[in-house]
Amino acid sequence: TSLDDFPMPGPVTTVAWNRATNLVHVLGTAQDGSPTVFVVEPHADAVFADARLSFTPTSLVLDVQPGDPGNDRERLIAFAPSGAFATIDVGSNAFAFRLPGVVLGALTAALLYLLSRLLFRRRTVGVLAAGLLVVDGLMFQQSRIAMNDVYVGFFIVAGFTLLAYLLQARSAGRRARLEFILGPPLLGLIFGLALASKWVGLYAMGGAALIVLFRSSIGRWMALLGMIALTAILGGLAIADDPPNISFVVLMVGLCLLIGAGTSRVLNHSSASDAGARLEERSGPSWLDPRAWRGLPFAWFLGCLFLIPVGVYVASYIPWALSTAGGPQLFPGWPPGHAGQTFVDLQAQMYQYHDDFRYPHGAGSPWWAWPLGLKPIWGYLDTFVDGSQASILGAANPLLLWLSIPAVAFGSWQAWRRRSAALGFVVVAFLALWLPWARIDRVAFNYHYYAALPFALLLLAYFLAEIWHGASARTWLLARASVIAALFLPTILWVFKGPLCTLAGVDQAAPGSAVCASDASSFAGPVAGWTIGAAVLSILVLRGRDPRRLVAGIVAGAALVFAAEYPILSAMRLPNSWPWIYQGLLPSWDSSFQFSSNLLPAVSTSLLSLGAVILLVVAAVLVILVMRVAEWWDAGIAPPPPEAPPSRARAVIAAASRAGKRGGPPAARGRAGTGPQ
Repeated sequence: TSLDDFPMPGPVTTVAWNRATNLVHVLGTAQDGSPTVFVVEPHADAVFADARLSFTPTSLVLDVQPGDPGNDRERLIAFAPSGAFATIDVGSNAFAFRLPGVVLGALTAALLYLLSRLLFRRRTVGVLAAGLLVVDGLMFQQSRIAMNDVYVGFFIVAGFTLLAYLLQARSAGRRARLEFILGPPLLGLIFGLALASKWVGLYAMGGAALIVLFRSSIGRWMALLGMIALTAILGGLAIADDPPNISFVVLMVGLCLLIGAGTSRVLNHSSASDAGARLEERSGPSWLDPRAWRGLPFAWFLGCLFLIPVGVYVASYIPWALSTAGGPQLFPGWPPGHAGQTFVDLQAQMYQYHDDFRYPHGAGSPWWAWPLGLKPIWGYLDTFVDGSQASILGAANPLLLWLSIPAVAFGSWQAWRRRSAALGFVVVAFLALWLPWARIDRVAFNYHYYAALPFALLLLAYFLAEIWHGASARTWLLARASVIAALFLPTILWVFKGPLCTLAGVDQAAPGSAVCASDASSFAGPVAGWTIGAAVLSILVLRGRDPRRLVAGIVAGAALVFAAEYPILSAMRLPNSWPWIYQGLLPSWDSSFQFSSNLLPAVSTSLLSLGAVILLVVAAVLVILVMRVAEWWDAGIAPPPPEAPPSRARAVIAAASRAGKRGGPPAARGRAGTGPQ
């Protein structure tokens, strides 16, 4: 259709075609006489939008670079005779780029429900887990603004859900063989998509490998030796940092000791009888045992878990290699005619960027601050002509964050005490996605907690489900104490904001911080009001006797907190200065409160340094000592073996057993198994 016979809402003068979007932008006049730029969709021959201008431009220029997406500004520039200009966004579409994130965020909640049902087979846990995720502010906010954390989080939860299914070993025969042939490659594909979305997918792959290794005796030894080796290599690098990252070294050694104690505990229990050891090795699919079929099925699974994700990651760079900007190469010589940067060089450049990133940020926060929600990041703030303001704050639900801390501790203890593979699965997944951030010495942000948060919420859902179905006296006490601690935590942080500012290093990051330098009189009123309200609610919690009412109150409280946060999660327009009210929740939410950042240059050192060798020896010796202590402890508390019955009694028992096998009298069969336990 030519412009001459195409109907337009008003007179037009200049036409510009955007080849990248295949849209036509036409300078014209609206029906009210104001200058505007109409947008035409050529396939439907329809005008579907216009952008009003404050002046009549003399020329239009499209600033688009379809062949170089990284530098494509996607703008149309209109110039006025006076030299003034206006820009119009002609490339991005908020609905288009936000829709996938919103869909994946919703599917993450559905997958978390499915994962909980696979692990615990309790509908209560699944409903609570999905519901808590829906009312968490960080999950909602990241999905809404289409951050890549939403993509990696979805694929990580999907990967662990498939892994939980594969570990169930419900199928048999041909179906089991088909699942084993197709399941591991599909798992590798999912984790590969996570890795292609963000490098944190590598943490998920390591957590999945640990879960698989912990399911067999040989696997536990492999996990223990691998953890000691990682402690030596990564710990040696951490010690060589300036300043040394001692907390990470202590954390890694502690994990080695924990795995060593757990390995010793399982070995001591399974070695009590050969039958017990055989039963342990047969729990789950046969391929979990590295000794089965000469280890080929086990190697197949681990190969799919690590090699396929690497292949998917490399394949995700094919569009980059085929781009025309700079002639990049996936590998030397391909694509033909390209002689620019190679894939390997790009990876080294990306790593070097993160390793050398030594710049402060007002919204940065270390890994240990994320479960406490100490520093959300401001993603958007704008003031409009009517005086209203809109903001987006990447804040998780504080109530859920604070309650998830005792829930993670409870789930970890119950996994150890009950030897629960399901709880251990969730705990390992959570720790694998959170603790590696302790090694990162560049500035980090609270949204890096996004991938681990679903598993923390799943452990919180399990904790609440235990209370709902009737908890023990100690669990009931822990639940009420946790709620009371969460209610008083804002008061505690405000009263002790001085030590908090010192711990965070605010003096180095923001000398003269207003919130840290203020005296108690500046916040006494709001804090006193909050404390009185928390005290009233605490009395109700202490007087309560119905566990289900407590769970219902926690869920309702989380929903109310989400509703209160919604305006700053969704860029809702508020009266001027209202968004700043949210900074008064915690002292660390104030913009003048800043965590200190490492500004020293990165240190380059060898992977096998002297420090790494020393750390290897120290970690190995400590693990051996802990395993010996665990062995002595189990031997000291283990009940003595039952004494063998006298010979006449053995004869009577044998006769009764033979009678039972022949059918025996009904009364005898009815009483079978009712003897001493």
